[in-house]
Amino acid sequence: MARTVLRGRGRSNASPLPDPSVLRVRETSFGYQGLSRSNGSLALQTEEYTRALVEAGSTRDVEGEMVERAQRKAAILDREDFPDLWVIMDEGVMARLVGGRAIMADQLRHLLKMADESYVSLRIVPFASGATVGVDGSLQIMRLETRDVAYAGAQGGGRLIESPSDVRQMGDKFERIGVKALSEDGSREIIKNYLEMYA
Repeated sequence: MARTVLRGRGRSNASPLPDPSVLRVRETSFGYQGLSRSNGSLALQTEEYTRALVEAGSTRDVEGEMVERAQRKAAILDREDFPDLWVIMDEGVMARLVGGRAIMADQLRHLLKMADESYVSLRIVPFASGATVGVDGSLQIMRLETRDVAYAGAQGGGRLIESPSDVRQMGDKFERIGVKALSEDGSREIIKNYLEMYA
């Protein structure tokens, strides 16, 4: 299974700067699996939600940060050969009010819309699941034609990981957390519950 795990913040609410080599990997990967515990997967964020995150936490120029995030998102979504997306998201992403109720409601509607796409699998890890395996910073694992590679983000930046054993170890963490996630249908229901709260 291809894995791209996204989690954590890096530079407060700002994400690590995109490395050109990482962008190239994203542009050629055909599988994307994500784990999001703080801000949600960038690939599934509305522009308004992303902007609210940037304005709340970035110490850099907001417009520059938005351009960088748009490039990272486009590397995944703006392709003819659209990659499969497997995303696991912590319930805390929906419980945390970002940008106001209207922005949150739009973001949750967007999640429901994306969850209905055939190439997207979105599952929620509920608070009731208790403690899970920890992952520091953001983590992405992407499937290329002949191998998987990983990207680990942290405060101030990140690193591309190509060692098969290290990539496999990160993938194992994703699988262990995924065991505690709700089904796709159950995840839609919890998103709808939060949408009712914010709408």
